[in-house]
Amino acid sequence: MPVAVRKATMQLFLGVLPPMCTVEEVISMIKNAIETAQTFEQKILIVDKVGMIFEGHGFQCANQLQQHCGCGHEHHHHHHHEHEHHHDCGCGHHHHH
Repeated sequence: MPVAVRKATMQLFLGVLPPMCTVEEVISMIKNAIETAQTFEQKILIVDKVGMIFEGHGFQCANQLQQHCGCGHEHHHHHHHEHEHHHDCGCGHHHHH
């Protein structure tokens, strides 16, 4: 997307947001926009545009932050064993093995 179009899109998006929003309010607005979209393509476009705006402003999902934290440990173990081991390596993240 050309820079001028992206900038105009971001300004339009930010212009419709109330000046102070909580995370929950922003998520609610995004969910409402997706739920009221008339077609599947519109829903996908909303998700894509919101993702681009968040990414452009440095926001990352929790999985991206954990996988790229640089601590040297893997963070993507979502299965649970009967015996879990927890340790603190000092990186600031919780590791479940």
